[in-house]
Amino acid sequence: MTEEGIPSDNFEQRLGNVYKDFYYGVAKATFSLVQVLAGLERLLDSKTSRNVLIRPSYLDVFLNDHALESEPDQLCRGGDVEQFAYRAWMVEVIALAEKFRAETRKLFREEDSDSILPETSVLGDLNKMRNDIVHNKRIASREKTGKCELLRWFDVGEAIVLDMRHVLDFLNHLGLYGYRIVPSSNPLRFVSFDWLEKDELLNRSPTPRAISVRVVVIRNNESEDTRTGIVLVYENGLLCPLYLESGQEAGDVELCDDGRLLAVPGLGLERSTDDLYYHAVRGLVENQYSGEFGGPFSPWYRIRR
Repeated sequence: MTEEGIPSDNFEQRLGNVYKDFYYGVAKATFSLVQVLAGLERLLDSKTSRNVLIRPSYLDVFLNDHALESEPDQLCRGGDVEQFAYRAWMVEVIALAEKFRAETRKLFREEDSDSILPETSVLGDLNKMRNDIVHNKRIASREKTGKCELLRWFDVGEAIVLDMRHVLDFLNHLGLYGYRIVPSSNPLRFVSFDWLEKDELLNRSPTPRAISVRVVVIRNNESEDTRTGIVLVYENGLLCPLYLESGQEAGDVELCDDGRLLAVPGLGLERSTDDLYYHAVRGLVENQYSGEFGGPFSPWYRIRR
């Protein structure tokens, strides 16, 4: 700590490294999840009969679940196998979050800093749902999931069934989605979010729904001015960043009509997310814009009242 009470450069660097390693761990866990889900999807789409059992090549034995013949949905989207993968992702992310919290607290204690510890509501929300999965038969309780602040995915009494929309919403609220994620130890090892075929985005029908919204502050490094930004994420992974007129503040921002309407009640502003998707994709494809770090960004788009 410096004499003026400002954290030292070494503190800032160490704290930055803790963030980098946490984000990298979450990105790696998400990469692993996507690979497992892709493998399951290929299995379901293959010509292989349900009666032919799949096993790793290094095993000469296999487990035979005889319930698959009477309950084939176990292998489908939302089924037991897919949910096992999502729950494994959740457990890994929560373990990373616990390590992140412990390391940040240790740094702040060592620095004797008056700075405020980083906000971790989104991580607390994930842990509340994990508690209901483990201790409440995967049913959202009023005491745990019902008290989530940001990740309001399930109503009280609803079965907790996870899907990729929840993962994307979590990454968006964490401020992680769409960037190149580099660990502190080796900048040559990184995880990035990359497009497959941009041109196909224009032909999606129906238009993908918006599934996540987050308010951000956009800073102009030259003028030091700030503007309010809104980051939308669609269920196909498109990230659409918006900005408001100078001097306008968003306040509460909501997705309504099953993700088809973006509402900013404090400004009396409403926009069709289908229209915003069209503008985002046109900007992405025509301008070949790929975001600050090559992620799935469209160009920033201004919305007015």
